[in-house]
Amino acid sequence: MTNIFPRNEHRKLLIVEKTTTRPPDQMTFLLAWLWLFVALMPLLVLERWIHRHMQGIGLLVTRDHDLATILYSAIFLPSVVLHETRSARHTASVTLQHRAR
Repeated sequence: MTNIFPRNEHRKLLIVEKTTTRPPDQMTFLLAWLWLFVALMPLLVLERWIHRHMQGIGLLVTRDHDLATILYSAIFLPSVVLHETRSARHTASVTLQHRAR
């Protein structure tokens, strides 16, 4: 059987050169924050537009400000209950784990 590698050459292939990672420079850091701001601003504007129009539709349908507010709140009630339930469950889980230590 012939060896395709000269003597001990196969060991050199296994050596991985270590690379050092340098911290990001200040410009990269600022650019990341700028992109975050650019990405979130349209989402915030869109969220506000959707909420305003949902309240407007409620006012058009009911012609009563109080009833429109109740309707608007009732639409979001299931998601609020789900969020708060999950948050309470997480808090209880962390508390129980802390007490078990």
